[in-house]
Amino acid sequence: MFVKICGITSEEDALLAIALGADALGFVFAPGSPRMVTSEDAEDIVKRLPHDEVLTFGVFRDERPERVTDIVNRVGLKGAQLHGREPAAEVAYVRERVRLVIQGYAAGDPALETAAESPADIVLVDSPDIKDAMLRDGSIRAALESAASREMALVGIGTLDESAPLIRFGHISARDRRRLLAAGAIGDVCTRFFTPDGEPVHVLDDRLIAIEWDELKRIPLVVAMAAGVDKRDAILGALRAACMNVLITDAATARAVLKGAARG
Repeated sequence: MFVKICGITSEEDALLAIALGADALGFVFAPGSPRMVTSEDAEDIVKRLPHDEVLTFGVFRDERPERVTDIVNRVGLKGAQLHGREPAAEVAYVRERVRLVIQGYAAGDPALETAAESPADIVLVDSPDIKDAMLRDGSIRAALESAASREMALVGIGTLDESAPLIRFGHISARDRRRLLAAGAIGDVCTRFFTPDGEPVHVLDDRLIAIEWDELKRIPLVVAMAAGVDKRDAILGALRAACMNVLITDAATARAVLKGAARG
């Protein structure tokens, strides 16, 4: 199995990933990502890594190809990973100027029809087959089993708003967001989605790797953290899903949640 760890922001994280057997590291240059690094910081990390032991990639989303190649070559990375809607001509431009190119697609993306013609060296597809392959890895199974056996869990409550990190950073495609909304999803806990009534939504379960609903509910103490009145409906849905024991939020959001609960 080829293992790539994305979102590296420090030399310590990079060296730990290498020590644990990572084949490649990703440095995110997509604006808005909480794991974004500057080219200067990435260069400072990369120059301290064992050059022959790991592949290093810059991760971009809908960035100008000239800037992609400039950052990759200036930082000393070995390749670029493109996760936007880059046309073939731009992918080819990058490929001619860097050593390796990965192009990412979401499962069901119409662009997959022409993926075989991509100038990229590697085509990355989010699919059930990838989930199955990853779950065959003992370390991933062990991590999920360890999570399910905890005495306490600290979780967040997400929404499906366009500003939500899962949406904004491309972890869930626009097509999958539409599918979730059509199925009635209002939010998520640990990327397990639910309706306003707290009913699970399973439309992405064949591709998600996360703790199962029943496993989360068996953890003795689950503390959820969520703030902002815009999260009221998602918080109400999570409460109705009965997947937490404690909710930590701000006063304004707490009042909004109580009012929403009173209205039913």
